[in-house]
Amino acid sequence: MRQPALGSRQERDVAVAAQPEFVAAARDGVEQARRAQTADGAGNSSHTAVRSWGRFATYGLRLSMVRSAVTPDSPWHARMCELDIVEAWAWWLVTQVGVSVETAKDYLYVANAWHDRFVGFGLGAGLPLIRVTRMLDGLARLRGAPPPRRMRIGVRPRHLRQAIDSALDISRPLDANYAAAFETAEAALARGCEVASGLARGVFNPARHPTRDDVTFECNARREPISATIRIVNSKARGVEALRKLPVTLPMRGKFLSPGLALWRLIHVIDPVPPAQRGTTPLFRDPAANRVITVDSLRSTLRAALSYIGRDGTLYGAHSLRIGGATAMAFVQASAQVIKDCGRWRSDAYLRYIRERRGEYMTYMQEMCSADVDDFEADHLDVDGGELDETDYE
Repeated sequence: MRQPALGSRQERDVAVAAQPEFVAAARDGVEQARRAQTADGAGNSSHTAVRSWGRFATYGLRLSMVRSAVTPDSPWHARMCELDIVEAWAWWLVTQVGVSVETAKDYLYVANAWHDRFVGFGLGAGLPLIRVTRMLDGLARLRGAPPPRRMRIGVRPRHLRQAIDSALDISRPLDANYAAAFETAEAALARGCEVASGLARGVFNPARHPTRDDVTFECNARREPISATIRIVNSKARGVEALRKLPVTLPMRGKFLSPGLALWRLIHVIDPVPPAQRGTTPLFRDPAANRVITVDSLRSTLRAALSYIGRDGTLYGAHSLRIGGATAMAFVQASAQVIKDCGRWRSDAYLRYIRERRGEYMTYMQEMCSADVDDFEADHLDVDGGELDETDYE
């Protein structure tokens, strides 16, 4: 690496980092910034959930369960023992402290995010907390509460951006495929099986699933891409219509989501394929095996990424991307007809208006990708009007 020129700004910057007191100052500054991530200015260290976990883990287990220094690199049995402690804490909160099951879950998520913020990995040595939340569901049933209602909540554009940036490395081809699939599905209001394979054993069918040939880019006079169009099926259609691929135009950039840019980088930079193979190559794939991404893997990766930023991954499914996109469209005051057209809900009317109303659609699309949605966690825009079935929540 070339040495900075004498007297240059680069030399002055390097000189600052070379001072003996720099490391201590940097550690102190990073610690202050980490604590400033939350409204209390202490990284949620003063939150009731965090204090409860501290009391339980420090004082409550002295005679019953022995804790040791466990990390994500520790042996599996040691990590499972740490998860047992987290599970015991959740049970203790409900049965001994007297909080509700839902409050115990909230405590779990807050403490998990706090632990990751200051330690570098979540509670239970970074293992998923699904086992703990399901135990709490069973505890609720034992206590006479009705079984929890199965629901999926929408992914907010801001949360999706945070999850991609925190949990995925888009310089890696596989992660870039998942990131582009997430952004495309949210912006296109697509069902999981419209961008990934929901067929048995993950079969890829170019007639039903998007290929690399199903993406085109519109460029300006300087040959810069200004929009992307992806052709996908309406998985709710029947007969020959089930194989009709419909064009959906996506913006290149938004404040939180940039689906066009993600597709451009995926296809042209990170995971390119020869032109002759584009018609038989899945748009979103595992490059090492050239296998299409499945709905199951899309769902599990999305849940893991959202859990990484402190969300409850169990509440999300592949359909959460469609729900989140529709909710964000409503948030930016797109009409019900525009949302219905963009999401391909039992209508191909938008095909008749695509030229006349393209500008309007693109405006809403870009606003949706930039929307910092302020919604209730469990609500979504049920445009299907009662025709939702189990496949909608996969």
